[in-house]
Amino acid sequence: AVRQNGLALFDARRRGDRAVVLEAVRQNGLSLKFATDRLRGDLDVVLEALRQCPEETDRVLQFAAKEMRNEPVLQPRNVVNNCLAGSGARAPVFCISSLARTRDEGKDAIKAATRSVNGVEESFVFGEKATLGDLAAALVARMHGEEASTLVCLQLSQGSMVQPSQMLAPLKDFF
Repeated sequence: AVRQNGLALFDARRRGDRAVVLEAVRQNGLSLKFATDRLRGDLDVVLEALRQCPEETDRVLQFAAKEMRNEPVLQPRNVVNNCLAGSGARAPVFCISSLARTRDEGKDAIKAATRSVNGVEESFVFGEKATLGDLAAALVARMHGEEASTLVCLQLSQGSMVQPSQMLAPLKDFF
């Protein structure tokens, strides 16, 4: 029901269910208004609401917890450029199989290797200030045809999923 009508949060019992709220704000970002205070303070929930309503950033943020409003990842430029899929989103999954320091054209760099669920391996070299968001954007840029997507799910080598709110996290923090 939530997939069909993001405003299904009128049911008070569902306002605190993170999975239900995430799906609701993916359908209608303004549904954030009906979420519990705890979920209005959840960075990934607010980010999904903003993605759905990029032209109504101010309206969506008025429903977010006050401490969320100045978060760097929630600023319009970052919301638009964030290619990381959130929990429950439909997107191709890539595992970060390795991250390593390297040199590229005489400068410090980071080499990232990924593997898709189909076993396709990709390798990227980034500057030393690259982020998880940069890696996600590079993966999206390499996709084409039926595989094309604007979002990807990233899984760290130890198995945890990268959340969209981690887009600005430096790759070097994950060696």
